[in-house]
Amino acid sequence: MRKITIALGMLAFLAVGCGVLKKIHTGTTNPPVLTIDHFVGEWRSEFILNPEDLTDDFINSSFELRLAKDKIKENALKGWHCSVVRGGRRIDCAEEEPSLHGYLKNDTVYLHFVSSWDVEGEAKLYLDQSAQNQSTVIWVLGGFKNTPQGYEVRGENMEHYMPVTDTLQRVVQGAQMILPDNSTPVNQKRVARIQAVMAEINALPLKCDTLHYRPLERYVPFELFESIAFDNKGHVRKYFWNNDCHDGAHENTTISAYYNEKGKLIYISYESGSNCESTSESYWVHNGRIVDFNAEFYCGCCEDTNDMLTERQVINRRPKIGSVLTKTIDCETPLTDFMNTHSLLKMLNRKERHGLFDDEEREILEPNE
Repeated sequence: MRKITIALGMLAFLAVGCGVLKKIHTGTTNPPVLTIDHFVGEWRSEFILNPEDLTDDFINSSFELRLAKDKIKENALKGWHCSVVRGGRRIDCAEEEPSLHGYLKNDTVYLHFVSSWDVEGEAKLYLDQSAQNQSTVIWVLGGFKNTPQGYEVRGENMEHYMPVTDTLQRVVQGAQMILPDNSTPVNQKRVARIQAVMAEINALPLKCDTLHYRPLERYVPFELFESIAFDNKGHVRKYFWNNDCHDGAHENTTISAYYNEKGKLIYISYESGSNCESTSESYWVHNGRIVDFNAEFYCGCCEDTNDMLTERQVINRRPKIGSVLTKTIDCETPLTDFMNTHSLLKMLNRKERHGLFDDEEREILEPNE
């Protein structure tokens, strides 16, 4: 789980024009703009070789992919495969060295693999665009080199253990991702313009004003940093707020926002978490309405999925593209005070911060009142 500390928050804020580092857009649309990040992770399928024979030998077969970014080559990935067929009597699994190398072109990952049986081959990987939350990929096998006699595909006479085609589900441990549904396409041109404005803001020589800083004290494991940044015309362009409790639970919250020259919100991120769970939500905004968003929830201490959002909660809480941004998905924290710089400054001038401080934190911040 990601932990957010005040030191890292301050360094990031000062490193990019007195603001937090720009987040990578991973939203979706019709068709989606895909990046390597959409394919990174663990993928798995379980299958039956022969539908006529439902014995354990046939049921206990699987195909797994573990994909990671290639740190040397741009827009490329590497990975490991593991194919188990005939109830475990035939195993083709990579060991320490990566068995897969590939690159992304348009919406397809082109892979070259070397199996544990010294067979080389090609494959393609597609993101299943019909699957909700981009949690499914489709594997399609290509050509082979140095194929030994008798090497077969799941009972078919194809002389290979790799599946000809397969649908794999993303493997998550206590994690959820919520992205826009396909009812309203994301306007990628508008998202790109927002990203461009954010890059321009990060490049500006902004003047930073630290509104609050509460360092750690011996008997108070609470740390807070709040800052606002102005351009040379005196316009608010960025806002950053972070509180971090350095106790056993390590609860933390971070909010960062970007504003255009007219004082309107164009991007906001909300992150909160503890040693057990974390939430990360990002919204791209135009005239107060959602252009795109993504949300990730992680629960490392959950014994089952009962502590995650249910499918009904996801349906009820998932915002619509084009709707007015009012609150976060997870805790339904209100965001209306951040929609423009006027409401932001008005909120900052109030003693009571809507949804930001609990009574204990407020007492620490205002000990003399």
